[in-house]
Amino acid sequence: MEQSLEAGTITVTFLPTAEDVADFAQARFLCGAGRMPSVFRNIGRYIAQRDALLQYQRRPPFACTASFSPAGVSLETERYKARLPWRKLCGCKLTEKVLLLYTGVQEVRFVPARALSAEQQQAVLQFYHDANSVVQEDAH
Repeated sequence: MEQSLEAGTITVTFLPTAEDVADFAQARFLCGAGRMPSVFRNIGRYIAQRDALLQYQRRPPFACTASFSPAGVSLETERYKARLPWRKLCGCKLTEKVLLLYTGVQEVRFVPARALSAEQQQAVLQFYHDANSVVQEDAH
């Protein structure tokens, strides 16, 4: 895992582990679970994690480089490249173990929280908040 900080840009490179992929599946499920009764939430979490681990064993993910700046986010793997301004993201949520980046209506990418320091995590959330609070102010 590599980190760098250049002129307000946070860049991290990481290789997702099986635990990262399971944490991502769990967070993605829980963020969409809403007010589901806890027994169903626990079953859903288990199924999401199990399926993610099976998928990881069949086809491990590629290393990823993620860059965050006040202008937007850039994600790059061997098979995927995206450069999006913060306003184009559908959402950004930090859980205990992963940073979820909603790059489309049904497309979610993640960065393991372990790849970013606490200060970097807060900076990324601030970049997103600043860009989207301008949108809300412009709408009024």
